Amino acid sequence: MDQSKPLYTRSIDIPSLPSGMASIVSVASSDSATADDVANAIMLDPALSTKVLRMANSAFYGRLTKAETVTQAVVTLGFSAVKTVALAASVVDHVLPETGVPGLSWQSFWQHCVATGAAAEIIARYLTGSRRGSESAFVAGLLHDVGKLIIARNSSEDFGKAVWIASGTNGDMRFAERKVFGTDHATVGALLAQEWRIPEAIGRPIGQHHDMNPGADPMVLAVSGANLLSKAMYGGYLTDCKVQVSAAEVTRACGLEESALQSVASEVPQRLSECGEVLSWAANMPEGGALKAA
Repeated sequence: MDQSKPLYTRSIDIPSLPSGMASIVSVASSDSATADDVANAIMLDPALSTKVLRMANSAFYGRLTKAETVTQAVVTLGFSAVKTVALAASVVDHVLPETGVPGLSWQSFWQHCVATGAAAEIIARYLTGSRRGSESAFVAGLLHDVGKLIIARNSSEDFGKAVWIASGTNGDMRFAERKVFGTDHATVGALLAQEWRIPEAIGRPIGQHHDMNPGADPMVLAVSGANLLSKAMYGGYLTDCKVQVSAAEVTRACGLEESALQSVASEVPQRLSECGEVLSWAANMPEGGALKAA
């Protein structure tokens, strides 16, 4: 166990950065790297190669020219986008839950994550007036709850206790996790971002999406608001808890006026419909069955 970690997270094992992902980040960040160099690093992981190629050809990017090879996918998307997509796919591959948790639908959880990514991308555009950083906004939203996956993999039984507590507190998983584990998913997610050297534009929202800080940077505000908007539009993922989220809560979280928020909400379904490939990443997630008292 790493003794340098804060005491309250010692019971949570943070997975190490996979060597293949480290290689991709290193190569894609090099000024002298070619598309072939990046593609060769990705192709060392066949499963990741498939995800990157399918993403490049998905409705998410809407490219007119189909990529037939990973190298073509790199050329089509660009180094930055490929690195971000590979990072998201790699995180998911290494932290998806192996067992179900009573009272929680992992399929609904993943839909919430993808919808949060879609909404964060749109909110960030409204906040900044630019599409720059859209992939980072999407991935930050997609991975905002990655800490829950890590906690559940560490102890699905104790995570089930947190689910039971949260089901009686309007789905407040952060409160429940602190009661059971002494830490919460935002803190654990931030530790993963640090361990994996995830770019700050993505890692900061993962750790701060519950802080409700009006002075936060646009990416944090976008993910904070998108998390709540996703729940308001599509519901939560606790099977015995109907989460209540008001428009005022969402506007307070992201800093948009209600009229702008309505425009964002009108765009989310279309963007979510283009995320079928990302939704499929969790197709084999286990289900947990009925809620059990802690």
